[in-house]
Amino acid sequence: MRKVILTMALVSILGSAAWAQSSNEEMITRPNGVGMHIGATTGMGVSYRYWPGKVGAQINVFTNMNSDGRTTRIGGLLMREFIDRERLTVFGYIGGVMNSDTRANDFGQPEQNRSVSIGFGPGLDIPLGKIFSISLMGGYGIYSLGDMPRTNFTGEATLLYNF
Repeated sequence: MRKVILTMALVSILGSAAWAQSSNEEMITRPNGVGMHIGATTGMGVSYRYWPGKVGAQINVFTNMNSDGRTTRIGGLLMREFIDRERLTVFGYIGGVMNSDTRANDFGQPEQNRSVSIGFGPGLDIPLGKIFSISLMGGYGIYSLGDMPRTNFTGEATLLYNF
């Protein structure tokens, strides 16, 4: 319940900031974006988005190497715009992520664990001024497709610098 209230508060604050800008500002179409993404079924890390029209795509990449091993996540989304307003875009998405974790086992030998997850649902893209935007997505996900699949709700968010 607490997460739902915090999510609604965040959407309200960001939405009010987007609508508070003067209505006579001309919004320039910026199809490219770079930023940060976090999502249960679409990965996390550095993002690149290309959204020139009704259909767009985004890729997310994260890697972490330390003395315990290596973690790599490569994810992506396909997005389809349904409603485009000056201060809000409503879209649908489908996305997936491949997780790869390499760790040393009890005998010092490297073990690699891989999993794939997918998710889909609706999303909101909210401009924050002329060049920044935030995308909030929620839907349903299927986790660990290869081993023992499980399903649950999913949430995704992207903060972008658009150019």
